[in-house]
Amino acid sequence: MPAERYQPLTRLGAGGMGVVWLARDTYTWELVALKIMNGVPEDDRRDQKARERFDREIEIARSLQHPHVLPVIDYGEIEYDNRLLPYFISPYMQEGSLADLIRKKPPWVHWRLTQMAEFCKPPRVFGICIRALPQ
Repeated sequence: MPAERYQPLTRLGAGGMGVVWLARDTYTWELVALKIMNGVPEDDRRDQKARERFDREIEIARSLQHPHVLPVIDYGEIEYDNRLLPYFISPYMQEGSLADLIRKKPPWVHWRLTQMAEFCKPPRVFGICIRALPQ
């Protein structure tokens, strides 16, 4: 599917790996979250490493099957800042990111001890321990 399918509307946030946009799927007219990799145009070696990490993020995200994990709907390359960069599409959650939701209403306030213990165990994917929780 061509990347032109997704029209960026509003920048939602940015981090070390990429920038996230609220975007319109021009085929279905649905709102989606569009994550585009941060490139490193001044350093080919670092840019290649960033691409490898971003591709790995897509691979891991696509492999996750859980009711509380957003699926990857589509992925590919898109023209951004005059460069062809990798991207992926997830459903847009109007409520905000997981970090936003946790800051607004910490779920552990209402949890039992067993639920708290389960939450504190970091998930493992392909042997990688994921610890991407808000500080």
